[in-house]
Amino acid sequence: MNCRYFFYLVLLFFFGSCYNYIEYETGTYLPKHKKFKYQDAPYTLKSTDFINTEAIYVSMDTFKYGDNQEYQKLHFYKFYSNGRYHEGTVNAFENDSIKQFNKKTILGYYRIDKDTLKLEGFFVREKERGDFIFGLALIKEKELSFISQENKGFVKYASKKTKGLNQKADW
Repeated sequence: MNCRYFFYLVLLFFFGSCYNYIEYETGTYLPKHKKFKYQDAPYTLKSTDFINTEAIYVSMDTFKYGDNQEYQKLHFYKFYSNGRYHEGTVNAFENDSIKQFNKKTILGYYRIDKDTLKLEGFFVREKERGDFIFGLALIKEKELSFISQENKGFVKYASKKTKGLNQKADW
């Protein structure tokens, strides 16, 4: 009898620990063991950097999906002065809601080297295993141009100053 309980306990431990992330009530995911490369020495935003922490950077193209492309989303980035960022998507037709922009889907860290922005984030796809993702963008005054691996070009993001954004990055 004790062997059976031990066996169930081992199975529960094995299957319960397969995920490499922790999910918070807000729907945000972070890795169980934080292994961000940029976390050891977080970047501190300088006054000469063109990143605006009181703005969001919204894609200039709409992301469409679904059978009839009925879902339309805008992708965005929000940067903090302590080297952290979050990104997510908002409904293309209701993109003035502060709640949508404060929702943190992907969390990560960034670095700036001259006019180049380097990102390292953590992404969980449909509650499967999470992966570290990396991004690279060119910084212009009020615009970011991310290098797209899919279409071998650039995806542009415009700065949109927005009041009421959460300025706390505590991960």
